[in-house]
Amino acid sequence: MKTYIIMKWILFLITVSILSSSFAQIDRAFATLNVEVKDFNGNFKEGETIYFEGVLTKEVYKSTSDSEGKFKISLKGGDTYLIKIKEIGKEKEYNKITIPSLPEGQRYAENLLTIQFESSKVFTLNNIYFDSGKSVLSNQAQDELEELLDYMLRKKELRIEVAGHTDAVGEESDNIRLSKKRAEAVKIFLIRGGVASDRIITIGHGEAKPVSDNSTISGRQKNRRIEVRVLT
Repeated sequence: MKTYIIMKWILFLITVSILSSSFAQIDRAFATLNVEVKDFNGNFKEGETIYFEGVLTKEVYKSTSDSEGKFKISLKGGDTYLIKIKEIGKEKEYNKITIPSLPEGQRYAENLLTIQFESSKVFTLNNIYFDSGKSVLSNQAQDELEELLDYMLRKKELRIEVAGHTDAVGEESDNIRLSKKRAEAVKIFLIRGGVASDRIITIGHGEAKPVSDNSTISGRQKNRRIEVRVLT
């Protein structure tokens, strides 16, 4: 609750500052924000992609924090923007900010926006499914794996654990080996995309951690999955 109140107050101050400014910008229709991305300990976060989606115009602006956890972005005035944080396979809603229209003769100043959050530590990769008894990645897995690859390339110091899971068909010992092979298939994909091998460890849980009913076809398919855990 305290974090939410502080954030609302920061955004209020930004709005007031933008309205009252008379400093020149190249294009008076756009307000420039200097954005800092941090965790709740105040550490700057590299490689975080932030989206700003206009409520009225539906226009989307985005940028990614640099090695110092910062970026600069220009947003068109006269709209409220939903701030969203890009994670693997989803966008997490964070807050919103209003860029008011300017009265005649005024121009926007550059303003500071601090975004603080903790990243998710565990991701289930949607659509990374396998045929029963196989460890070959399907063509449908490509988009999801590309997102994971992009995430790893943006966050150069990140280390992950890739965990493979199976359904309950077959011997338990065989399923453990199979789930390990499935995790290794994902690791090979990431390495081929430019991620150092020492940033990825793999593990196979076999059938030990189901997320759905193994008595149905759809349930077994959901259990044949890949999960990613952030280590550092």
